[in-house]
Amino acid sequence: REAGSYKVSIVGTGNFKDAIEYDWAILPKNVVITPSTNFSKIYGDSDPAFFFTKSDDSVPMGGNISREAGEVVGTYRFTLGTLSVNSNYTLSIEEMYFKIE
Repeated sequence: REAGSYKVSIVGTGNFKDAIEYDWAILPKNVVITPSTNFSKIYGDSDPAFFFTKSDDSVPMGGNISREAGEVVGTYRFTLGTLSVNSNYTLSIEEMYFKIE
């Protein structure tokens, strides 16, 4: 089944014919994104391509990770950028930083 909320009915048999309804939720699976390379650049250079690994290689996704905006010397947190997955999954990213030197 897809992630979401469902009603589940349990119906007894014999002397126990009552039906009991429950609200049941299937929660999306979390997939952790880990930036894997290119953690710095020299001030004035273009950003390199950002690569990543994911905690579950079987999850289909599209897009790319990014970093916080800014071009002055300093550190910038990686972000999920344009990465997307279907509603059966959620994405989180390990807290890692990109450095402009």
